[in-house]
Amino acid sequence: MKTYLPCLSVLACALALGAQAVTPAELQALLAAGERVALIDLRPQAAYEAGTLPDAMRMSAREAARKPLRGRVVFFDDGLGGAAAADAAVLLAEKNADVQADSLAGGFAAWSAMGGQTSERKGLRPAHQRYVTYQELAGDLADPSGTVVLLDVRPERKEAGMPAAAATGQAVAASESPVDLAAEFPRLAATRTLPRPADAPSTQRGPGRAAAAAPGTTPLYVLIDAGDGTAERTARRLRAAGVARVVILAGGESAIRRKGAPGLMRRGSGGGLDEERDGAPDFATIVQEEAKP
Repeated sequence: MKTYLPCLSVLACALALGAQAVTPAELQALLAAGERVALIDLRPQAAYEAGTLPDAMRMSAREAARKPLRGRVVFFDDGLGGAAAADAAVLLAEKNADVQADSLAGGFAAWSAMGGQTSERKGLRPAHQRYVTYQELAGDLADPSGTVVLLDVRPERKEAGMPAAAATGQAVAASESPVDLAAEFPRLAATRTLPRPADAPSTQRGPGRAAAAAPGTTPLYVLIDAGDGTAERTARRLRAAGVARVVILAGGESAIRRKGAPGLMRRGSGGGLDEERDGAPDFATIVQEEAKP
């Protein structure tokens, strides 16, 4: 059995092998200049068919590593967490010396938010919510790169230690204080201010907090609610306003209290991960109300 020494981070591996991340604006400039770029869509087939970048090919990282690719190759994923595109660029750089392997910063979501050309059809279409687990938020997503921002949509508490009742009527112990996101995730920035498409993140910072997102990229907003469905409703509003890089913490504040340990969670609004749909795990279908402007 082969063993590999783990890299400190995907970014470190990418730099060591020459793989980079290009911003949507940089990629758009390359395409406008007529440079030959092989675009590889790593998302599920259903997402690819719903809309992708111009002339992009849908394949897995392993398939790309076996193809006789040459020149510049840019991988992209949904841009809603994880490092699939960066990992694919690293793998291809290892296997093929004839390519310049890059990943698209912010993925398809950032490209769409910038107004980049896609094959999406105008009009109503199924919308999906993307959920992340506590383990993902405390692990891979807790990278102090400034690209992840916690968006606190829990109800305001008038007094410390006296949480307001959830909109669903769920009882909360009077002695239970609200979770301090800064203490739980010291490497990530947090805010209660809803972003706008052209806004840089407005964040509350402390020692060791994340810096602003790199120029040309948009942060990934992780919505955290009290398990009352506020995160789902807010996510729909943000996407309708053009803020595409939005995910929801499955289980909300209760998942943080349990440190991700199994527990009772409602299904549906505020309930966490839904069943796999169209080959896309961690997604839940919601009302068809998003429209491409």
